[in-house]
Amino acid sequence: MIPLRNLGRAVLVIHLVLLAACDGPGPSSRVELPDEPVPYTSVRFDHAVFRADFSDPATARQQLYQPAGIFYCYYVEDILRLGACDSMATVSELKAFATWPDMVELQQQVDTVYPASRVDGLDEQFRQAIGRWHTLFPDSLLPVVIYMNSGLNFSAFSSDSFMAVGLDYFLGPDNPIASKLPSDFFPTYLREDMLPEYAVVNTIKDFCQREVAQSAPQSGRPDLLHLMVYHGKVMYLLELLLPDETDAVRMNWTDEQQQWALANEWNTWKELARQEVMFNTSSRDNIRWFDFGPFTNAAQVPQESPPQLGIWMGWNMVRAYMADHPETPVAKLLADIPDRAILSAYKPEN
Repeated sequence: MIPLRNLGRAVLVIHLVLLAACDGPGPSSRVELPDEPVPYTSVRFDHAVFRADFSDPATARQQLYQPAGIFYCYYVEDILRLGACDSMATVSELKAFATWPDMVELQQQVDTVYPASRVDGLDEQFRQAIGRWHTLFPDSLLPVVIYMNSGLNFSAFSSDSFMAVGLDYFLGPDNPIASKLPSDFFPTYLREDMLPEYAVVNTIKDFCQREVAQSAPQSGRPDLLHLMVYHGKVMYLLELLLPDETDAVRMNWTDEQQQWALANEWNTWKELARQEVMFNTSSRDNIRWFDFGPFTNAAQVPQESPPQLGIWMGWNMVRAYMADHPETPVAKLLADIPDRAILSAYKPEN
């Protein structure tokens, strides 16, 4: 961060105050960090892979498995899809990946954008979020943070024991690698989301999605209300874990996109509140409210809108419910509160 002179500091403070004032009504109380720091572990798995000695496949596999544990299997089987994690042939495929010139160049950019000093800053954000996770769920596992090069396959990948961040996905939209990405696979709106400041937010969001889904498994085809409430719970949990981020950063929006969402909340609600929309079970229709894109491509929503308005509106619903019921434990919110109870608490102003 470039140091600012006194005038620059004043401008920055005013800007942050205005952004905070534009955020929605957050949780009534802040989740405090534990009195005793919780154990925290992070692994630069990208370095382990790209600096590995593959001359002896068995030794290489052992050296890669040792720092990351079971994540090694997820990495080669699910993220890179190279083969079974117990196969020596997979180690050979991983060597080919780590020595392929395009991947070597990608890792060089990762090392440039994420030197040790910058990763230390990410570690501190992750450490505090995991501390708050422990406050909320003291009996849960403390996830290990893993920094990876996903080969531009995943920006984040989580289980109950780890949260992995694809540093290659957060090099910045102006990075030379981003400019080389084919537009049919990485359109402009995706490249604009490759901001380094989204790395921690999006990784913890991915972790929250998994936890919320496991707290209340869905059976049958969900309606739009259920999907909004699900995403709203994810965002509410994310807000508890990262209380110092703005709503815009949590949504991966620009300040202008957030302003549009705030100014048009009532109009968006009028469209959602129609029974044929709110209780629609058509996945084809509903995904339009949550999908990535340059705008929310749902019926009656203008192209000036930001993407994923269904997530934003679901988040507002959950916030409204928790404002009315601040005594509700987070675990109960995630697992037991009916969708329609959350809907009934949401009363946007015209």
